[in-house]
Amino acid sequence: YQRRVHGDCSGISHKGMKQLILLIDFENTLVKRNHQAVAKASLTSFLERLKEMSKETLSFYGLNEMPFYAEEKKEKFEALFTARLIEAYQNLRKAVDLENDIDLPIVFYNTILAMREEFKKSPFTIENKQALCALSCEICSQDRCQLSGYALVDDVGKVLASLHSKAIDPAKDTKSIIFSIVSTIKSETISKILKELKISQFIDQIFSFGIQGSVNCKKRAIENACQYYKEAKGYEICMIGDTLDIDVHFANKCNLRTLWFSQEAWDIKRNDRAIGDQREETRFDFAFSQFLQLPSLVDIAAEDAIFLSKTELAVQSNYKDRKIRKEDLPSEKLLKVAYYYPNKKEIEMIEKKFIVSNKKVLFYPLQIDAPLDKQGPFDAFIHKCSNLMIEEFVERSSKRFTILQEYTERNSKSMVTIDPLEGLKMTLYRTVSNQRLEEALATSAILEISRKHNAKLKIPYSKALFNHNAEDSLKAIKQDIEKSLCNFSFLIKLAESCQTADSHCLTIATNEEGLKKALDKGVYIGKELIVQQLIKHSTTLYKVYTLGEDYLTYHHRKSLPSVLPIPSHAQFDSQKPFPAEWFTGKEEIVDKMNKDFIFEISKALMTVSYTHLRAHETLRYLVCRLLLEKK
Repeated sequence: YQRRVHGDCSGISHKGMKQLILLIDFENTLVKRNHQAVAKASLTSFLERLKEMSKETLSFYGLNEMPFYAEEKKEKFEALFTARLIEAYQNLRKAVDLENDIDLPIVFYNTILAMREEFKKSPFTIENKQALCALSCEICSQDRCQLSGYALVDDVGKVLASLHSKAIDPAKDTKSIIFSIVSTIKSETISKILKELKISQFIDQIFSFGIQGSVNCKKRAIENACQYYKEAKGYEICMIGDTLDIDVHFANKCNLRTLWFSQEAWDIKRNDRAIGDQREETRFDFAFSQFLQLPSLVDIAAEDAIFLSKTELAVQSNYKDRKIRKEDLPSEKLLKVAYYYPNKKEIEMIEKKFIVSNKKVLFYPLQIDAPLDKQGPFDAFIHKCSNLMIEEFVERSSKRFTILQEYTERNSKSMVTIDPLEGLKMTLYRTVSNQRLEEALATSAILEISRKHNAKLKIPYSKALFNHNAEDSLKAIKQDIEKSLCNFSFLIKLAESCQTADSHCLTIATNEEGLKKALDKGVYIGKELIVQQLIKHSTTLYKVYTLGEDYLTYHHRKSLPSVLPIPSHAQFDSQKPFPAEWFTGKEEIVDKMNKDFIFEISKALMTVSYTHLRAHETLRYLVCRLLLEKK
């Protein structure tokens, strides 16, 4: 291995905690690589080289049987070659269990060799292979291939510029933050990539051992960085990386602070194997999944470093030697909140706007597929787990919801779960939630509250049925109409309340003809349905939000008008605005909610924050049901 260190730290003092050193992993933390762009660049170089070769030279390299020279097959050949290069990248990385990029000549050579073997019209000798290997190295040494396909991870440029501007002290001509890159890619290549991506001005040091894809090289690079900053204490150096078993693990061994960039799923087998072999537990100090979350974590790490630098014992050692309790650190006194959201686009928006650690709260993205007990402890857990419920109770494809529920129960004394998973389970099917609500409204506590406020509380008529055919279903509803249990109009919806394509598809039927047509729709045939009496509620709907025993708020919003201008039936999506033609413009939302009454009812009911109480106020009584459409 060749040691390569670039940059100059002259004039920078590490005494007295004047700066924080950030060791940032290069691959998949600062930059990401598009293998399709790499493949296309390699192919371009290859085709340009072939144009320069004579038939004799092609024969020497063993390429004379490949169909590159046939113009009519050129496009097909290019598409095939690009696809094979990408496939070779993925297969080779998987075979050697790597997350990092690998040497391009190896992939390129293997791809050409594999394609050459498809056209076996003449023997392929050892000399041919050696010549082909040399050709691959020649082509892949070009900058076009070495630098192609690299792009910054989202928001990296913005974050580095922000941190860099805050780090410089013009009066003292010093920096409070030193940016250093740790990588297995050759440092010359990194320098070119940083310049190409226009962030080279933010980087002070590059530590590399120049052999891509080697775990041992990353270890040596981290150790090299620690040796270079030997005057700095371990708590003054933060390792920022995306792999637990490499970046975080080796930083642990060097007693550094660790910031885990958990953008990708935790590879359990790989991580446990790497950590298990060394019989040491890998722990990260902070975690983030969007780069915009990094500056606040750097500030928190700096607060810890300042605290430790002022502690006399810190001069002798650091907190990981147990002479200073970790619980005494300022960051340990912050509220630690784990979170889980399945929708990638949704969570990116939430993370960038709301889930940003600060000097009061630390947020951690919980990895559901990883050992949960190794990621805590946490003070609170917020989530949206409807996808896990569907997987387990509908598709029967995993036990992740049960595993998560058992984890929250084990930690119930020290961690608050919002929402309680047991309460959330009843929202999976509308039939179950209706039954639970009926049981709750029949309790003495609810009846006493109703008498106290001189109010009547009820659930609209609803019938659960399996819609084998529209005739039988219609017959069952008509029997209830004859018994005066209900009357037209009705609201038809599927029994499952979330996470399916049609769970938010609702249909209004105003008469018998409309009900029959609605039940005969393909979305409802062969499905379990809920046919519910539609209560007229003067376009006004109240959403009541409760959290714990003390917090309650409500919002009134526009709902279905009392008179619907539809002939017999109409279908709509409950997660989208109602059709504009349904409203005449005369309806007004009127706030008539008896807040004290609703507050007492909500405390008596088993509710959860994502499954709010929905209430329709009529002239004579209040009609309640659970909001089953997830928001």
